[in-house]
Amino acid sequence: MKKIKLLLLLVTVGFSISTIAQFSVGPRVGVNLNKICYNYKDKDDEPDTKFRLGPNVGIMFHYQISDPIGIRTGIFLSGKGTSYDIDYSTSDTLGYINERSGWSRKALNYIEVPLEGTFGLKAGSGQVFVNFGAYFGVFLLGRDNWNVDYITTYPDGSIERENDMDKRRIKAKNTVTYGDIENTDYSYVKVIDFGLNMGVGYRIKFFLFNVQYGLGLYNITPDHSYITDYDRNDWKRSNRTISITVAFLFGGSKD
Repeated sequence: MKKIKLLLLLVTVGFSISTIAQFSVGPRVGVNLNKICYNYKDKDDEPDTKFRLGPNVGIMFHYQISDPIGIRTGIFLSGKGTSYDIDYSTSDTLGYINERSGWSRKALNYIEVPLEGTFGLKAGSGQVFVNFGAYFGVFLLGRDNWNVDYITTYPDGSIERENDMDKRRIKAKNTVTYGDIENTDYSYVKVIDFGLNMGVGYRIKFFLFNVQYGLGLYNITPDHSYITDYDRNDWKRSNRTISITVAFLFGGSKD
């Protein structure tokens, strides 16, 4: 009986060691190239957005289920946002010409948790892999800057110029009231963001290099409670992210 108990103990310890040997953890650092995709009912209102640089830093956890298959997660500070130039002009039959020119810059920072599967094949001294999964983010903080010139040319040739330049903090709020809009200290996005991640990478020894694309599936534009005759679903905005990262992982097999 004692021999059986001892055997069971040795098997349990061996299994535990084997399990731990497949687990690795470590810091991940890198950058995001992110832009916000605008999807409005009136396509003419959509700006031509550009990618904006942001951080991607945190802790990664990786578990190797078998030689080719693994799963990973972590917690990361993920910098997102966008920028676009403003160049717009309209005229009417009375001879009025209205022009807008300038720029807008938005920076959004999320605490993000992904859950991804990996499939790899041995290549040289390391392993080349693909990864696919989902991410969930909670908005942390952000800023909204813009500088726009408004120029009106009247039928008699006279010109009137106005400038709108501002810097605002961005707050997380799912539903915006009229009072929120009246408070010019803030702009708003929804509390959460989620979507899909897909990428490729290479792991060698302690290092894991990864390039991936994040497809935001959630509309980050808040609902507007004071507008009753307009469908806010016509104002859709979602994140699009290219991430370039390197992780340094402790534990697990380095073969």
